[in-house]
Amino acid sequence: MLWQTGCSSFFEASVTDEFKREAVALWETSGRMRTEVVAELAIMPTTLRR
Repeated sequence: MLWQTGCSSFFEASVTDEFKREAVALWETSGRMRTEVVAELAIMPTTLRR
């Protein structure tokens, strides 16, 4: 599941397009700020570019 991922520099470099789409969808549908979603997913804010 999307929210159960870990974080590392390797992970950030290997984020799949599917993960990015799911992360953006989570952000857009959750009503939360981007900073909250990226903190929960342990990803860089730039991962949530549309």
